[in-house]
Amino acid sequence: MIRFRRALAVSLFALATLAAGPATAPVEHVNHAVLGKLAWQLAYPAWAVKGVPFDKMLEELHGLTVHHLELGKSVQLGQTIVPIDPKMSKDDVGQILAELKKLKMDIVSLQMDLPATEAEARAYFELAKSFKAKTIITTPAASSLPMLDSLAKEFNVNVAIFPKADSEYTSADALLKALNGLSPRTGVLLSPAHLKLRGESPLAVTKTLKGHIIALLVSDVDASEKLTPAGQGTAEVPLVLQELKDQKFKGVCTVAPGSVGETDKVDELIPQMDAFAKALGELK
Repeated sequence: MIRFRRALAVSLFALATLAAGPATAPVEHVNHAVLGKLAWQLAYPAWAVKGVPFDKMLEELHGLTVHHLELGKSVQLGQTIVPIDPKMSKDDVGQILAELKKLKMDIVSLQMDLPATEAEARAYFELAKSFKAKTIITTPAASSLPMLDSLAKEFNVNVAIFPKADSEYTSADALLKALNGLSPRTGVLLSPAHLKLRGESPLAVTKTLKGHIIALLVSDVDASEKLTPAGQGTAEVPLVLQELKDQKFKGVCTVAPGSVGETDKVDELIPQMDAFAKALGELK
């Protein structure tokens, strides 16, 4: 009787398992296979998420198979908005690193407004180093680039120039002039959407800046000048990605929030992530 009951229990368990169906793996929104082959890293723009505590954001991103982050000017720890700058406490830095370590995630890049003096800028590089970030994304004055390049070499932290529309970096030639004589630690953040919006060919600029592109903002824009997922607009994103692959670009690729802008929903950027994953899969 005991053996019969055990056998019956096992049979019922097997039937229940079959009824439930096979276990489903998490849906991947990151093309890890291609990224790994190219030595590219996808970073999620933490700066686009507002109103979500840092630990909760990490949990959601981990479920989306995201491993890397790009931080902006602040982060929410509990209910407190903490500025990301040299004045932040060691406890806050430690809390951020501890939360990342729990899920084996990391910070690969930081958006920062770097000061023009060496002493003040040094404190920002020290902070980036404490976060183990690889790249600082900034729009500095061209006159400060030699000093920043020196710090970049000292701290082994890259400086990626984001040529905003209102900056002095009005063209690819202006960027090349500013980068002349600097080390490979200082380069350019390429944003196809921003280039298209100011009337330039993203592909042509990518070719002109060959060897100087060290970060990518995965962005696109449609015919009505509205930001849209990569490859769905007019900013030549598939051609730019292919050119970067051919140039053997290696760096951080941050997915732009697109038309979403700032959001309080971490998964609202899934269409942007999926579009980039698809575009990577179509590279030759």
